[in-house]
Amino acid sequence: MIEHLLWKFQLEGRNNSWRRSISDGREAIAELIEESLSLHRAPAERLARAYRKGRRDALADTGVYHMPDECPWTIEQMLDDDFLP
Repeated sequence: MIEHLLWKFQLEGRNNSWRRSISDGREAIAELIEESLSLHRAPAERLARAYRKGRRDALADTGVYHMPDECPWTIEQMLDDDFLP
C-alpha cells in the first residue's frame, strides 16, 4: 500500500490499478485488526519500518528518486478510504 501511495511522486506511467492496490491494502489491514483487536496499534507502531520498505520498493519499480525519506502521511490518513495523496 505504501509503495502505491508513493506513486504520487511518479508523474508518468501510473495506471488505475494503483488505486485498487491502495484500497486492497487498507481492507487487509482493517480485517486483521477486526480479527484481533490487540493489533489495533500495530499499523502506527510499524509505520516507519513499513515506509522504508515501501519507499525502497517504489524507488526500484519507478526509478523516481525524489520521494521523502520519512513518511509524509499520518497512519490515520493512510488508512482513510477517502485519502489519496
